[in-house]
Amino acid sequence: MLRNLLFDKLETDDTDSQLGSPTFIKNDINKEEIEAKMFENPKPKRAKNKVMAKQVFANISLNTAGFQWKSDQDSKIKINPTFAHQQQNYLNKDRKMLEKRRYGKVLKNRAMEKDLEIRNKRLDRELKNDLF
Repeated sequence: MLRNLLFDKLETDDTDSQLGSPTFIKNDINKEEIEAKMFENPKPKRAKNKVMAKQVFANISLNTAGFQWKSDQDSKIKINPTFAHQQQNYLNKDRKMLEKRRYGKVLKNRAMEKDLEIRNKRLDRELKNDLF
């Protein structure tokens, strides 16, 4: 649209109709430049390279809290072998407590199921007695 306006302005500028006048030469050159720019291919925009964080830190090893804890535990075991024995006993006790708690929940659920069955049987008997 802007190009059309410029062409219209250049074509209607007939103040100096002589070929040798400086304004005619200047307008003629501007018109040629505008036409040349109009038919040029626009410069492609430079594509931005998106850099992902994974690419940047792919080859860098970062110590996480878990990795640091594991390396500390390994060094403690190497320095003090009795610590390894104590640690294993602690883990075994903890595992047994978890199993005991899980087994308690299983027993509790079974007891609740039996209690529910007993209540259902009682309700069934009462309904039979009421109906007949």
